[in-house]
Amino acid sequence: MRTFTPSPADKFTFGLWTVGNPGRDPFGEPTRPRLDPVEIVRQLAKLGAWGVNLHDNDLVPLDATPADRDRIVTSFKQALKETGLCVPMATTNLFTDPVFRDGAFTAPDPAVRAYALQKTLSAMDLGVELGAGHESTIPDHQSRVANHRSPVALSDLFARRRKDEPDASGPVHPTKAMEKFLAGLSGRAESVLVDLGPVVGSNVTFFQEEINCKIYLEDLPKDIDRHVTEGKLEEFATFLDTRFRYESDTIDGILCWDIFDFLDRPSSERLARQLKRVLRPDGVLLAFFSTADPRSDPRPTYTKHVIVDRTHLQYRSYPAARGKQRPLVNRDIQRLLEPLRITENILLKNNLREVLFRKPVGSETAAGLPAAR
Repeated sequence: MRTFTPSPADKFTFGLWTVGNPGRDPFGEPTRPRLDPVEIVRQLAKLGAWGVNLHDNDLVPLDATPADRDRIVTSFKQALKETGLCVPMATTNLFTDPVFRDGAFTAPDPAVRAYALQKTLSAMDLGVELGAGHESTIPDHQSRVANHRSPVALSDLFARRRKDEPDASGPVHPTKAMEKFLAGLSGRAESVLVDLGPVVGSNVTFFQEEINCKIYLEDLPKDIDRHVTEGKLEEFATFLDTRFRYESDTIDGILCWDIFDFLDRPSSERLARQLKRVLRPDGVLLAFFSTADPRSDPRPTYTKHVIVDRTHLQYRSYPAARGKQRPLVNRDIQRLLEPLRITENILLKNNLREVLFRKPVGSETAAGLPAAR
């Protein structure tokens, strides 16, 4: 008599999102707790399954820190090794999150396009790491009806901007430190970057193309504005103590841009403390400091630093709820981020000082501030 007992030879695969479904339907909340992915793998192996598939963030939560991700993936890979199961496919979801209501790759908001790109690339990276041979991206509603006769690269989608965007233009200035920043990250298997400025989709594309990296977008100017509008600016320094959930010594590069120009002394010190904590030894940090009197600005504005190429940045201004504070002199800059070592200190013609820091390794000590060039 023929039997139907499954075995790995049948190559049955199951998704983490199916076996681990918490019993939620369109009319109700979850009715049971989620299963641990490692437990799912082990149970599927007992039932004769061949593989397990990933769907978006069902393995690594969206808000996981780099350290959390490494721990989760290591445990999952060990379970795969012990059971013999494989991961044939990984999937990205670009429609469930409400932020994709106007599209993902085709969204008019560059911040949403940047988020969709990073979400997709992260899912692809995870799939490759686990040996998946296929990657499926479930598109947003708008992408499904987009003009399919005009193929567009991901980098093109995220570099686009609407003609009516108010910040779509601005002066272009040379940058001497960006190339040094990139050089400090070269040769690493996979760099982890943190960008403290506003989201700029084309910058995400630039770094993905220039170096093998993951980018975490923080947008501190938005945090400042929120505290100002809510009348809680005096709480901002304390807020920074718990703002960054990264483990210590896990970040390879930090882009501060000119965020310190908008902070008072207590907030600057709290932010610097956190950045020094998360930056890994031999990691690099790039920060800009204005040398101009902030009273010369009639209306407070932030700046989106848009990377044109390795040696040029476009400066796009947009309204700020708080103006720049008193400029920091060389001595204050050095003390603020000690024991980081300053490797580049460049004063540009536009009254901006570009300073590149490096975190010492082992017994190295912080060096003095080089003379501005």
